Amino acid sequence: NEVTDSKKVHLVKRPGLTQSTQILAGGGTARGLIYWDSAYYAVIGDKLYENAVAKQTLATSSGEVGFMKFDNAGVEYLFLCDGTNAYVINAAGTVTQVNQTYSAWAAATAKSVGDRVIPTVVNGYYYEVTATSGSAPYTTAPVTQPTWPITIGTTVVDNELTWTCMGEYGGFPTPHIPTPEFIDGYMLLPGYNSGDIYNSDVDNIYGWGGGNFVSAEMWPDVIVRLARQNNQLVAFGAQSTEFFYNAANASGSPFNRNEGTILQMGTCAPFAIYENERFLVFVAQSESGGRAVWKVEGFTPKKVS
Repeated sequence: NEVTDSKKVHLVKRPGLTQSTQILAGGGTARGLIYWDSAYYAVIGDKLYENAVAKQTLATSSGEVGFMKFDNAGVEYLFLCDGTNAYVINAAGTVTQVNQTYSAWAAATAKSVGDRVIPTVVNGYYYEVTATSGSAPYTTAPVTQPTWPITIGTTVVDNELTWTCMGEYGGFPTPHIPTPEFIDGYMLLPGYNSGDIYNSDVDNIYGWGGGNFVSAEMWPDVIVRLARQNNQLVAFGAQSTEFFYNAANASGSPFNRNEGTILQMGTCAPFAIYENERFLVFVAQSESGGRAVWKVEGFTPKKVS
């Protein structure tokens, strides 16, 4: 107090910490952690754990992984990507790989509901057995494969099997930067060492068409990280930042660049960004040099440090 020259001391009690759960006893490189659907999901080394139970062995054993919650037809799932592959986890803890390698259709071959194939002459779509007739084992046609529909949701009968066109195939980005974002029913990933942003089919995490991408190319750098700002997709490069919005394009990527909003600064690293409900905070860098902490609210950057 400048008048009385006295001081007041305010004590604030901080709560202590206690262990909630132990994922793994011993060593291993921690690569990512999320609490979802009343369970901890963590990647340590090449293993995905649900609490302390190993659920999946990954193809990679180092580097950060990305988690993202998403909604499909009112049901919430968890998406995991590790720079090479991607996986979907449902509420029961079942793990399914997204970028599966489907076998080609073969004559007189036994199949069951849920099996997937691609035509022998690749047309960019994959097909799943959704119904059977006759008695098991249910087989494909003895000689000739059916005429495959290319409209998602359309069915075709193949001897004792009914195939449904499930989605596009062949466009999943491998390798990628594991910073997924989910907007309007699409999962999006940036390609590694590129300016391309790849998207799944709408409401179909397993469908990734070869033409489902848009490029951030107003500045000659590559994408470092994807983020989200309200209804805008934000592509952070090394020296620039671009914004994209869902333009509902009929083919290719549904996203268009938001012209006039480019920032001539990027970020120094994929995980040097904090996403809030209303703004983004990131460690920025530019071609002219130097780093600082910036905040983006709307499309306006404000320097913090």
